[in-house]
Amino acid sequence: RGGKTQNDLQGVLLQLRSFKFFISADVSKAFCQMKASLYDVGYSSYTCIGNYTVLWSSIAFGSNNAPCMLEACSNDVVSEINSLTTSATSTYSSTASGVLIAPRLLSDEQIEKALLRPSATGVDYVLRGPSIPMRTLLLKYVDDLYFGGKTKDSARQSYDFGTHIFNGHGFNSDPVKSFCSWLTNDVDDDNKKKSVLGYVLRLDLDKFFAVYSGYVPDNKVTKLQACAALASLYDPLGLYVELDLQGRLLWREICSLYKGWDDTIKEELVQRLRIWATTCREVTTTIGFERYIDLENYPLLISSDASGECWGVDVRCVDGDDTTTR
Repeated sequence: RGGKTQNDLQGVLLQLRSFKFFISADVSKAFCQMKASLYDVGYSSYTCIGNYTVLWSSIAFGSNNAPCMLEACSNDVVSEINSLTTSATSTYSSTASGVLIAPRLLSDEQIEKALLRPSATGVDYVLRGPSIPMRTLLLKYVDDLYFGGKTKDSARQSYDFGTHIFNGHGFNSDPVKSFCSWLTNDVDDDNKKKSVLGYVLRLDLDKFFAVYSGYVPDNKVTKLQACAALASLYDPLGLYVELDLQGRLLWREICSLYKGWDDTIKEELVQRLRIWATTCREVTTTIGFERYIDLENYPLLISSDASGECWGVDVRCVDGDDTTTR
């Protein structure tokens, strides 16, 4: 539920790059909530204090639903947000402001029709909430929410309204963890770097930087240690695809010579591994890629190729005469 791109990490990242401005929100303790229905809350919903283990029947981050009930519930909340926005827009499309609709302008019947589980408490909660924007841009990935807009104000309006509805369903977002994609007055030098689905976002540059956390031991290196070092470049969008290909080819050579995970690889391969790891640290901390891509006004350039060594697809946005953004 929610569509392929909503459950796909690369799809969410690509769509997020089309948001000129966005505000991030994180659902607090999303994996600690266990509820059956509104009628069963008094019997099945409880709070765990201290160490505890929650067993899920299936967790598949990125490819399917992770976990299933969280994705299904958040998708239902999105449907409710969309219904409220559609109802307000269709009724008051000719308002003077043209941007925000006060909830009190809607009748109780209209709000009840938009709610998934209509109740007097739910109607009152919506009426006491922020104004309803004419359009809400929202991306979600597991427990991360991203409210976008073409302007800072529109992103803020989507965030205020969207988080209010999510909070009403128990998906509370911690304001301390929320952040804007642009610099604000309360952001100091230590908080200019934010994590966005694994990437580091430099707010002052509005650029994505990949994260490399690999380590190569000083003495002998086993195949398992080499695998850990080569697999520590986190770059799902392939922004640093040249480094990734170098690492894959090196790993292929290691696998052709050594079959056991505890086998010690030869010094020549260790040196190549150290050079690759050092290059990854330098490049991922000094070279960033533009976070915002103007997909509405510039075309996409897609190239694909395959050889005996590898295959791949390169997607870029043509920005100007000869400048492309990966």
